[in-house]
Amino acid sequence: MDNPWTKVGARYALPEDEWYVRRVNIKAKPPQQAQLQLPPLPYIGNPRTARVILLGKNPSYSPLDDEDLTRVPDLETENMRTLTFESEYPFFYLDPRFEGTNLHKVWNDALADLLNACQTDHQVDRDTVLSRIAVVQWHPYRSQRSFDFKDLEEPLVSQAYNLELVRHAVHAKRLFVLQYGAANAKLWRTKVPELPADAVTTNSPQSSNLSRGNMSPENFERLVQALSAPEPEAATA
Repeated sequence: MDNPWTKVGARYALPEDEWYVRRVNIKAKPPQQAQLQLPPLPYIGNPRTARVILLGKNPSYSPLDDEDLTRVPDLETENMRTLTFESEYPFFYLDPRFEGTNLHKVWNDALADLLNACQTDHQVDRDTVLSRIAVVQWHPYRSQRSFDFKDLEEPLVSQAYNLELVRHAVHAKRLFVLQYGAANAKLWRTKVPELPADAVTTNSPQSSNLSRGNMSPENFERLVQALSAPEPEAATA
């Protein structure tokens, strides 16, 4: 399937999605309305090559994000580049250029324990670890509170591409983390039933943190090992 996000322009919503998202916005309460003034974020990182795939709900929104986009124009550039896997930094929100922005802090907090364990216990540098992590969202448009997915009576056109990325990662035997607890895990498994039975499901329905406190110690260690293992040696002729 061709990447539909190559067609995103100044209006940010995919043409095939926009009519439906706006219809849902009419019914939704303001905290659950899609924020179409900001670029979509169907994924962060490269799900085609990452070792660990985080499966989320939809990207978060704060009014601070509007301010950050105005104050730091490169944020929009990198967001748009990540839609076609051309971002200059492996997990663009943690690019040092964006330190001090809202979502730099959100993701830095979410990944802090994992990054520290890989760096301290296995001497794997931060950028290498970040290049091995990707996020795929169920819904690509931002909202202050997660959507009530019951309002989404039909799948968005753009979701088909994300589901294809996830299925490709299943066949490549990547390690999956189903964020936000059992309800989100159930949602993903309705569309991708081939997700492995041993995929990690985090404990909290509110927190995206990949920390020891948000999963079992055994699962945390599985993530550390997956992200820290050396690259396999290339076969010689």
